[in-house]
Amino acid sequence: MALTDTKSLIARFERQAHRLGELWERCHGKGWSEEYANEFKALRDERVPATRAALEAIESAAVAPLLARIAALEAQVEQAAQPVAAQHRFRHPQKTMPGWSTWQSCAVSDRPAWQIDSQGYEVEYRALYTSPPKAAPLTDEQHPDDAAVDHFSVAMKAKLSAARAKGRGGWENCDPYVLSDMLRAHVEKGDPRDVANFCMFLHMLGHGIYKPSIQPDLAAMLQELDTPIAGHLGSHSGKFVPGASKYSNAFDAFESAIPLVRWEDHERSCRKIAALSEPHCSQPTQLQMLSEFEEGTLAIEHMGPSALAGDSMSLMDAFDKGLKAGQSALAAKNGVELK
Repeated sequence: MALTDTKSLIARFERQAHRLGELWERCHGKGWSEEYANEFKALRDERVPATRAALEAIESAAVAPLLARIAALEAQVEQAAQPVAAQHRFRHPQKTMPGWSTWQSCAVSDRPAWQIDSQGYEVEYRALYTSPPKAAPLTDEQHPDDAAVDHFSVAMKAKLSAARAKGRGGWENCDPYVLSDMLRAHVEKGDPRDVANFCMFLHMLGHGIYKPSIQPDLAAMLQELDTPIAGHLGSHSGKFVPGASKYSNAFDAFESAIPLVRWEDHERSCRKIAALSEPHCSQPTQLQMLSEFEEGTLAIEHMGPSALAGDSMSLMDAFDKGLKAGQSALAAKNGVELK
Protein backbone atom coordinates (compact mmCIF):
# COMPACT_ATOMS: atom_id res chain seq x y z
CA MET A 1 0.00 0.00 0.00
CA ALA A 2 1.32 3.44 -0.91
CA LEU A 3 2.16 5.88 1.85
CA THR A 4 -0.35 8.37 0.48
CA ASP A 5 -3.08 5.73 0.74
CA THR A 6 -2.15 5.12 4.37
CA LYS A 7 -2.38 8.83 5.12
CA SER A 8 -5.78 8.91 3.41
CA LEU A 9 -6.88 6.09 5.69
CA ILE A 10 -5.75 8.06 8.75
CA ALA A 11 -7.59 11.14 7.51
CA ARG A 12 -10.70 9.02 7.10
CA PHE A 13 -10.47 7.85 10.71
CA GLU A 14 -9.97 11.44 11.89
CA ARG A 15 -13.09 12.60 10.04
CA GLN A 16 -15.17 9.77 11.45
CA ALA A 17 -13.93 10.32 14.99
CA HIS A 18 -14.89 14.00 14.68
CA ARG A 19 -18.36 13.15 13.29
CA LEU A 20 -18.94 10.62 16.05
CA GLY A 21 -17.91 13.20 18.63
CA GLU A 22 -20.43 15.70 17.23
CA LEU A 23 -23.17 13.08 17.17
CA TRP A 24 -22.43 12.06 20.76
CA GLU A 25 -22.77 15.72 21.79
CA ARG A 26 -26.16 16.06 20.05
CA CYS A 27 -27.68 12.87 21.41
CA HIS A 28 -26.34 13.60 24.91
CA GLY A 29 -28.08 16.99 24.93
CA LYS A 30 -31.39 15.87 23.38
CA GLY A 31 -31.60 12.27 24.55
CA TRP A 32 -30.99 8.98 22.80
CA SER A 33 -33.31 8.24 19.88
CA GLU A 34 -33.67 5.69 17.11
CA GLU A 35 -32.52 8.32 14.61
CA TYR A 36 -29.23 8.79 16.47
CA ALA A 37 -28.83 5.04 16.87
CA ASN A 38 -29.19 4.55 13.11
CA GLU A 39 -26.70 7.33 12.42
CA PHE A 40 -24.22 5.74 14.81
CA LYS A 41 -24.63 2.40 13.05
CA ALA A 42 -24.15 3.97 9.62
CA LEU A 43 -20.92 5.65 10.73
CA ARG A 44 -19.57 2.40 12.14
CA ASP A 45 -20.57 0.35 9.09
CA GLU A 46 -18.96 2.89 6.78
CA ARG A 47 -15.44 2.22 8.04
CA VAL A 48 -15.55 -1.57 8.37
CA PRO A 49 -15.38 -3.10 4.83
CA ALA A 50 -12.39 -1.37 3.31
CA THR A 51 -10.47 -0.64 6.49
CA ARG A 52 -9.68 -4.23 7.45
CA ALA A 53 -8.31 -5.10 4.00
CA ALA A 54 -6.26 -1.91 3.99
CA LEU A 55 -4.72 -2.65 7.38
CA GLU A 56 -3.77 -6.16 6.31
CA ALA A 57 -1.86 -4.74 3.34
CA ILE A 58 0.25 -2.33 5.40
CA GLU A 59 3.90 -3.27 5.91
CA SER A 60 4.24 -2.81 9.68
CA ALA A 61 8.04 -2.46 9.58
CA ALA A 62 7.84 0.39 7.08
CA VAL A 63 4.88 2.33 8.42
CA ALA A 64 4.66 1.17 12.05
CA PRO A 65 4.17 4.72 13.43
CA LEU A 66 1.29 5.31 11.02
CA LEU A 67 -0.24 1.97 11.96
CA ALA A 68 0.01 2.90 15.64
CA ARG A 69 -1.83 6.14 14.95
CA ILE A 70 -4.55 4.28 13.03
CA ALA A 71 -4.97 1.85 15.93
CA ALA A 72 -5.34 4.75 18.38
CA LEU A 73 -7.95 6.45 16.21
CA GLU A 74 -9.84 3.20 15.70
CA ALA A 75 -10.02 2.72 19.47
CA GLN A 76 -11.52 6.20 19.87
CA VAL A 77 -14.08 5.50 17.15
CA GLU A 78 -15.08 2.23 18.87
CA GLN A 79 -15.46 3.91 22.26
CA ALA A 80 -17.38 6.90 20.94
CA ALA A 81 -19.80 4.61 19.11
CA GLN A 82 -20.95 2.81 22.25
CA PRO A 83 -24.59 3.56 23.17
CA VAL A 84 -24.77 6.33 25.74
CA ALA A 85 -28.28 5.45 26.85
CA ALA A 86 -26.92 3.12 29.52
CA GLN A 87 -24.39 5.51 31.03
CA HIS A 88 -26.64 6.41 33.99
CA ARG A 89 -27.57 2.79 34.70
CA PHE A 90 -24.38 1.65 36.31
CA ARG A 91 -23.44 -0.25 39.38
CA HIS A 92 -19.72 -0.52 38.71
CA PRO A 93 -18.84 2.59 36.63
CA GLN A 94 -15.55 1.22 35.34
CA LYS A 95 -17.46 -1.68 33.73
CA THR A 96 -20.51 0.04 32.25
CA MET A 97 -19.69 3.66 31.46
CA PRO A 98 -18.63 4.12 27.83
CA GLY A 99 -15.01 5.13 27.45
CA TRP A 100 -14.38 4.85 31.20
CA SER A 101 -10.77 3.63 30.93
CA THR A 102 -9.82 6.37 28.46
CA TRP A 103 -11.51 9.07 30.55
CA GLN A 104 -10.05 7.76 33.79
CA SER A 105 -6.52 8.12 32.42
CA CYS A 106 -7.26 11.79 31.66
CA ALA A 107 -9.14 12.58 34.88
CA VAL A 108 -7.76 14.27 37.98
CA SER A 109 -5.59 11.61 39.59
CA ASP A 110 -6.16 12.59 43.25
CA ARG A 111 -9.84 11.55 43.18
CA PRO A 112 -10.47 7.86 43.93
CA ALA A 113 -12.50 6.23 41.15
CA TRP A 114 -15.31 5.18 43.49
CA GLN A 115 -15.83 8.80 44.64
CA ILE A 116 -16.24 10.27 41.16
CA ASP A 117 -19.87 11.22 40.55
CA SER A 118 -21.64 10.77 37.23
CA GLN A 119 -21.97 14.51 36.62
CA GLY A 120 -18.20 15.03 36.69
CA TYR A 121 -17.82 12.05 34.42
CA GLU A 122 -20.31 13.44 31.90
CA VAL A 123 -18.60 16.84 31.71
CA GLU A 124 -15.11 15.45 31.25
CA TYR A 125 -16.25 12.63 28.96
CA ARG A 126 -18.05 15.10 26.70
CA ALA A 127 -14.93 17.28 26.53
CA LEU A 128 -12.79 14.25 25.72
CA TYR A 129 -14.82 13.19 22.70
CA THR A 130 -15.62 16.61 21.28
CA SER A 131 -11.96 17.64 21.27
CA PRO A 132 -9.64 16.71 18.39
CA PRO A 133 -8.54 13.05 18.55
CA LYS A 134 -5.33 12.54 20.50
CA ALA A 135 -3.51 10.01 18.37
CA ALA A 136 -0.13 8.50 19.07
CA PRO A 137 2.57 10.94 17.93
CA LEU A 138 4.47 10.08 14.77
CA THR A 139 8.09 9.19 15.41
CA ASP A 140 10.99 8.35 13.15
CA GLU A 141 11.64 5.07 14.93
CA GLN A 142 9.48 2.71 16.95
CA HIS A 143 10.62 -0.31 18.89
CA PRO A 144 9.59 -3.58 17.17
CA ASP A 145 7.81 -4.68 20.38
CA ASP A 146 5.57 -1.60 20.32
CA ALA A 147 4.88 -2.03 16.62
CA ALA A 148 3.97 -5.68 17.14
CA VAL A 149 1.58 -4.85 20.01
CA ASP A 150 -0.11 -2.13 17.95
CA HIS A 151 -0.53 -4.47 15.00
CA PHE A 152 -1.78 -7.36 17.14
CA SER A 153 -4.31 -5.14 18.93
CA VAL A 154 -5.94 -4.46 15.57
CA ALA A 155 -6.26 -8.22 15.00
CA MET A 156 -7.73 -8.67 18.50
CA LYS A 157 -10.36 -5.99 17.90
CA ALA A 158 -11.27 -7.52 14.54
CA LYS A 159 -11.90 -10.88 16.25
CA LEU A 160 -13.98 -9.22 18.98
CA SER A 161 -16.01 -7.36 16.36
CA ALA A 162 -16.74 -10.63 14.55
CA ALA A 163 -17.81 -12.22 17.84
CA ARG A 164 -20.16 -9.31 18.64
CA ALA A 165 -21.76 -9.69 15.22
CA LYS A 166 -22.65 -13.26 16.25
CA GLY A 167 -24.27 -12.02 19.45
CA ARG A 168 -21.45 -12.95 21.80
CA GLY A 169 -20.42 -10.76 24.70
CA GLY A 170 -20.93 -10.18 28.40
CA TRP A 171 -17.39 -10.73 29.62
CA GLU A 172 -17.75 -7.67 31.88
CA ASN A 173 -20.06 -9.64 34.18
CA CYS A 174 -18.48 -13.08 33.74
CA ASP A 175 -17.01 -15.06 36.62
CA PRO A 176 -13.17 -14.96 36.48
CA TYR A 177 -13.04 -18.71 37.07
CA VAL A 178 -15.22 -19.27 33.99
CA LEU A 179 -13.11 -16.85 31.93
CA SER A 180 -9.96 -18.68 33.05
CA ASP A 181 -11.45 -22.03 32.04
CA MET A 182 -12.48 -20.63 28.65
CA LEU A 183 -8.99 -19.20 28.17
CA ARG A 184 -7.49 -22.67 28.67
CA ALA A 185 -9.99 -24.18 26.25
CA HIS A 186 -9.06 -21.65 23.56
CA VAL A 187 -5.36 -22.44 23.95
CA GLU A 188 -6.16 -25.88 22.57
CA LYS A 189 -8.15 -24.39 19.70
CA GLY A 190 -5.01 -22.61 18.52
CA ASP A 191 -6.09 -19.03 17.73
CA PRO A 192 -3.76 -16.62 19.59
CA ARG A 193 -6.25 -13.76 19.12
CA ASP A 194 -8.85 -15.55 21.24
CA VAL A 195 -6.31 -16.35 23.95
CA ALA A 196 -5.14 -12.73 24.02
CA ASN A 197 -8.70 -11.42 24.25
CA PHE A 198 -9.50 -13.66 27.23
CA CYS A 199 -6.29 -12.45 28.90
CA MET A 200 -7.47 -8.89 28.23
CA PHE A 201 -10.89 -9.64 29.79
CA LEU A 202 -9.29 -10.89 32.99
CA HIS A 203 -6.83 -7.99 33.09
CA MET A 204 -9.57 -5.37 32.66
CA LEU A 205 -11.61 -7.00 35.46
CA GLY A 206 -8.58 -6.87 37.74
CA HIS A 207 -7.98 -10.63 37.90
CA GLY A 208 -5.17 -12.96 37.01
CA ILE A 209 -5.58 -16.38 35.40
CA TYR A 210 -7.24 -18.55 38.03
CA LYS A 211 -6.39 -22.19 38.64
CA PRO A 212 -8.81 -24.81 37.23
CA SER A 213 -12.10 -24.40 39.05
CA ILE A 214 -12.68 -28.11 39.67
CA GLN A 215 -10.63 -30.84 41.29
CA PRO A 216 -9.55 -33.90 39.20
CA ASP A 217 -11.72 -36.36 41.17
CA LEU A 218 -14.83 -34.25 40.57
CA ALA A 219 -13.92 -33.92 36.89
CA ALA A 220 -13.69 -37.72 36.69
CA MET A 221 -17.12 -38.05 38.29
CA LEU A 222 -18.63 -35.69 35.72
CA GLN A 223 -16.98 -37.64 32.92
CA GLU A 224 -18.64 -40.80 34.24
CA LEU A 225 -21.98 -39.01 34.00
CA ASP A 226 -21.60 -38.37 30.26
CA THR A 227 -22.56 -41.91 29.21
CA PRO A 228 -25.75 -42.34 31.27
CA ILE A 229 -26.96 -38.85 30.37
CA ALA A 230 -26.42 -39.56 26.67
CA GLY A 231 -28.23 -42.89 27.09
CA HIS A 232 -31.17 -41.13 28.70
CA LEU A 233 -31.32 -38.70 25.80
CA GLY A 234 -31.40 -41.55 23.28
CA SER A 235 -33.04 -44.79 24.35
CA HIS A 236 -34.18 -43.63 27.82
CA SER A 237 -32.89 -46.90 29.25
CA GLY A 238 -29.25 -46.02 29.95
CA LYS A 239 -27.54 -47.74 32.84
CA PHE A 240 -26.03 -45.55 35.51
CA VAL A 241 -22.39 -46.24 36.38
CA PRO A 242 -21.40 -46.25 40.08
CA GLY A 243 -20.05 -42.68 40.01
CA ALA A 244 -23.47 -41.41 38.93
CA SER A 245 -25.67 -43.77 40.94
CA LYS A 246 -26.70 -41.12 43.44
CA TYR A 247 -28.30 -39.13 40.60
CA SER A 248 -30.32 -42.06 39.22
CA ASN A 249 -33.22 -41.35 41.59
CA ALA A 250 -33.37 -37.81 40.19
CA PHE A 251 -33.87 -39.07 36.65
CA ASP A 252 -36.40 -41.65 37.89
CA ALA A 253 -38.39 -38.96 39.69
CA PHE A 254 -38.71 -36.79 36.61
CA GLU A 255 -39.25 -39.85 34.40
CA SER A 256 -42.43 -40.53 36.36
CA ALA A 257 -44.01 -37.43 34.80
CA ILE A 258 -43.82 -38.83 31.25
CA PRO A 259 -47.44 -40.12 31.16
CA LEU A 260 -48.67 -36.59 31.81
CA VAL A 261 -47.12 -35.01 28.74
CA ARG A 262 -46.63 -35.23 25.00
CA TRP A 263 -43.53 -37.04 23.70
CA GLU A 264 -42.12 -33.75 22.36
CA ASP A 265 -42.07 -32.29 25.87
CA HIS A 266 -40.23 -35.35 27.10
CA GLU A 267 -37.61 -34.96 24.36
CA ARG A 268 -37.11 -31.29 25.27
CA SER A 269 -36.60 -32.19 28.91
CA CYS A 270 -34.08 -34.89 28.01
CA ARG A 271 -32.12 -32.40 25.91
CA LYS A 272 -32.03 -30.05 28.88
CA ILE A 273 -30.73 -32.87 31.08
CA ALA A 274 -28.13 -33.83 28.46
CA ALA A 275 -26.91 -30.23 28.28
CA LEU A 276 -25.22 -30.82 31.62
CA SER A 277 -22.51 -32.78 29.82
CA GLU A 278 -22.04 -30.44 26.85
CA PRO A 279 -18.60 -28.79 26.45
CA HIS A 280 -20.04 -25.28 26.60
CA CYS A 281 -21.54 -25.97 30.03
CA SER A 282 -18.80 -24.90 32.45
CA GLN A 283 -17.80 -27.29 35.21
CA PRO A 284 -18.93 -25.01 38.07
CA THR A 285 -22.34 -24.79 36.35
CA GLN A 286 -22.46 -28.58 36.00
CA LEU A 287 -21.76 -29.10 39.68
CA GLN A 288 -24.29 -26.46 40.70
CA MET A 289 -27.03 -27.95 38.50
CA LEU A 290 -26.27 -31.50 39.63
CA SER A 291 -26.45 -30.40 43.27
CA GLU A 292 -29.76 -28.65 42.61
CA PHE A 293 -31.00 -31.73 40.75
CA GLU A 294 -30.24 -34.01 43.70
CA GLU A 295 -31.71 -31.61 46.28
CA GLY A 296 -34.77 -31.10 44.07
CA THR A 297 -35.43 -34.84 43.95
CA LEU A 298 -35.20 -35.11 47.72
CA ALA A 299 -37.56 -32.14 48.07
CA ILE A 300 -40.09 -33.70 45.67
CA GLU A 301 -39.90 -37.03 47.50
CA HIS A 302 -40.52 -35.18 50.77
CA MET A 303 -43.56 -33.42 49.31
CA GLY A 304 -44.95 -36.74 48.08
CA PRO A 305 -46.18 -38.06 44.71
CA SER A 306 -48.68 -35.21 44.40
CA ALA A 307 -45.78 -32.84 43.73
CA LEU A 308 -45.54 -34.11 40.14
CA ALA A 309 -49.25 -34.79 39.63
CA GLY A 310 -51.69 -32.64 37.74
CA ASP A 311 -53.35 -32.82 34.36
CA SER A 312 -51.88 -29.49 33.24
CA MET A 313 -48.27 -30.08 34.36
CA SER A 314 -45.85 -30.87 31.55
CA LEU A 315 -42.58 -32.68 32.10
CA MET A 316 -40.73 -29.40 31.60
CA ASP A 317 -42.85 -27.89 34.37
CA ALA A 318 -42.02 -30.84 36.59
CA PHE A 319 -38.34 -30.55 35.73
CA ASP A 320 -38.25 -26.82 36.47
CA LYS A 321 -40.25 -27.32 39.65
CA GLY A 322 -37.71 -29.88 40.80
CA LEU A 323 -34.77 -27.59 40.06
CA LYS A 324 -36.41 -24.67 41.88
CA ALA A 325 -37.10 -26.88 44.86
CA GLY A 326 -33.46 -27.95 44.72
CA GLN A 327 -32.26 -24.37 44.61
CA SER A 328 -34.35 -23.50 47.66
CA ALA A 329 -33.18 -26.58 49.56
CA LEU A 330 -29.55 -25.95 48.65
CA ALA A 331 -29.80 -22.29 49.69
CA ALA A 332 -31.39 -23.25 53.01
CA LYS A 333 -28.68 -25.85 53.63
CA ASN A 334 -25.93 -23.30 52.96
CA GLY A 335 -27.66 -20.52 54.90
CA VAL A 336 -27.98 -18.34 51.81
CA GLU A 337 -31.00 -16.20 50.99
CA LEU A 338 -32.43 -17.23 47.61
CA LYS A 339 -32.90 -14.18 45.35
